[in-house]
Amino acid sequence: MVTGTAGTAHANTYQRNVMLQDYATGYCLDSNGGDVYTNPCQPGNPYQRWDVVSYDGNVGGYYDRVQIIHKKEGNCLRAQHYHSQVPGGTQDWTATRGAGCEWTDYHQQWNLTWVGNTSGNPRQSWQFANYQSGRDGTGHVFCLDRGQDGHENQLLWDQGTPKGAPVAKTTCYNHTNRYQMWNMVH
Repeated sequence: MVTGTAGTAHANTYQRNVMLQDYATGYCLDSNGGDVYTNPCQPGNPYQRWDVVSYDGNVGGYYDRVQIIHKKEGNCLRAQHYHSQVPGGTQDWTATRGAGCEWTDYHQQWNLTWVGNTSGNPRQSWQFANYQSGRDGTGHVFCLDRGQDGHENQLLWDQGTPKGAPVAKTTCYNHTNRYQMWNMVH
């Protein structure tokens, strides 16, 4: 673990200047400003470099709460829920975006869980979960998810409401889903 100070309030850098590589496909998280997507990893590509910054460690004795900050743009990775009126009703969707960093914004708060030493994961992988309270009083857990080929999910998998765990222990439920496992590559 690398520690140090970062520009975000109350922050310690967990991993500095890393590529976030999806375990299943080997692709890396990439961004050109607000848009976030995956591409083949290119170690010299500054648009694939991120700081993973911890501002609340050992939450519930289980994970660290982090922000994921784009090195080139200085934006934070956020899980954004959209709700709009459409003919015949409403439409809801979520997407990952890059936006200005604010450590108190729950859209940018990711629960980082190490899933190394689990069945099916021989590598040093991590999962990132974002919890958002809903308009109806329930909450949803979104996992950073590369998605299977042909599966358009805006890099998020909606797990629905937390199952039997308090929000303080909300993580991705499937610790062997390789599309939700990320390696921090220097």
